[in-house]
Amino acid sequence: MTEKIKVTCSRCKARFSERVSRLRDGFQGQCSSCGCFINFSAESMDPNVRRAMTEARRIRNGVVMQAAEKERA
Repeated sequence: MTEKIKVTCSRCKARFSERVSRLRDGFQGQCSSCGCFINFSAESMDPNVRRAMTEARRIRNGVVMQAAEKERA
């Protein structure tokens, strides 16, 4: 899985990419611009983190569904 998601830093508002496979509950990423650590959690109060987690979950579920459909065919 090489898909990436754009995440917006809540401190400096810069955008950086993270791999979908890394964005799980408890992952801690670092902004490439300001060096701020961002904790990724589904219960986060930061809307940028919640959006990234939701998008990553949807992509992972879509990939799983596509793999299951290929096995059926």
